[in-house]
Amino acid sequence: MQMVNTSNKKEREEIEYLKKELQRVQEEGKAKETKMKAQVDRLSKQNEELKVANKELTEELKHVTEQLRNAQTTQKSVAYPNSKLQEPSMSQSRYTFSTNKSQEQLGLPQQPQPPQ
Repeated sequence: MQMVNTSNKKEREEIEYLKKELQRVQEEGKAKETKMKAQVDRLSKQNEELKVANKELTEELKHVTEQLRNAQTTQKSVAYPNSKLQEPSMSQSRYTFSTNKSQEQLGLPQQPQPPQ
């Protein structure tokens, strides 16, 4: 009988230990879940804020680009009314002009000639 009581006591202690361990693991899981949910909520809010900011910046870029185009058009028609101003291609860094006047007649600086 003594052996049976000792065996039962060990089993009960192990059962009690396992119950406590299970409770601890469940509490840790709940804490992690709560923390992760808060992080997901925070990141979702940040994502929405960034979407709004991105949309605003895109609209501002469109507006500024349109203003720049309008200013360039106005500048072209005022500065060189008789010239045919061509938009630069991707490889060009400046505008090119098609006119019968020389650079000196237009008041533009002369480009230095390379030494021979």
